[in-house]
Amino acid sequence: MESAPPRFSARSICLVALTALASLAALRAAQTVVVPLLYSCFLAVVLSPIVVVLVRRRWPVLPAVLSALALVFALAYAMGCLLVFSLQDLGSEIPRYADRFVELAREFGAFALAHGVELDVDRFIESLDVSNLAPVAKGGVGFLLSATKYAAMVFFVTLFMLLEGARLKDKARRSFGERNFFDETFKGIALDIQRYLVVKTFVSLLTGVAVAVFLAVVGVPFPLLWGIVAFLFNYVPSVGSAVASVPPVLMALMDPVSPIATATVAAVGLLVIQVAIGSYLDPRLMGKNLNLSALVVFLSMIFWGWMWGPAGMLIAVPLTVCVKVGLAYFPKTAPFSKLLES
Repeated sequence: MESAPPRFSARSICLVALTALASLAALRAAQTVVVPLLYSCFLAVVLSPIVVVLVRRRWPVLPAVLSALALVFALAYAMGCLLVFSLQDLGSEIPRYADRFVELAREFGAFALAHGVELDVDRFIESLDVSNLAPVAKGGVGFLLSATKYAAMVFFVTLFMLLEGARLKDKARRSFGERNFFDETFKGIALDIQRYLVVKTFVSLLTGVAVAVFLAVVGVPFPLLWGIVAFLFNYVPSVGSAVASVPPVLMALMDPVSPIATATVAAVGLLVIQVAIGSYLDPRLMGKNLNLSALVVFLSMIFWGWMWGPAGMLIAVPLTVCVKVGLAYFPKTAPFSKLLES
């Protein structure tokens, strides 16, 4: 016989709603501390299997943790250097592309006028002032370099989390018994997050390499930069890949010989890459483990993006996984976990 669904009083619903609103306000106000802390949690979850394998091979815990962290931060540093150098090259070349952009805008205005549509191209060019993009691109270098303070915080917090994580399971069992909330819920969250981040990183890397190689073959300037952008934006669900495809297509229009043909080939090729990898390969590698509704993923990206900006959009899915697994543990909140499933 099936049990009756849990009933909630108006008072309990109001208390939960007020508590949730107060918690969200506090999380948004504490963004500077909370966001690096969350990144540290997810990084610790991903690196914990590596640490476990090294410890089983009789490595001491501290060298095992430092080795895992060194691997990740070395890769991140290398990618950051590539991105910085590419941005510097783009910033130095933008003034040269400004004249070509103005020429294309005037040609488009003349084409529209020939078909009965009058556009104020001169006003558009004056308001846009493409040459101002050069200092913006170079300023992005300073932004990337200033992010090192967050990287340092993430490094040390992750270090202590991994060191403590080796004893957390035993401490939870001693404190709360053999079957407890921490052991069962954290295990479910960790497995889902590990699978998501590992598969997403592989798919993003494959996307970035494919985009860079394709654009280099087509002849679009700065293919390495657009490959790195595709890799990073692929972590943003739904819209990330589409947004990352816009700059290289615009850059393809700078081709002095056949801009329309080059831009069309670039757009079609990028669309094929995104469909083949994002719509076919990614779901098959991800499987049904996350079991999140596509609408829930999209709404979570909007919500966490509103909360913490681009940093929140990047971790929207892992955060939603945590919420889903946490709700499923308690009988009274389990129905809400079902609502998040696909």
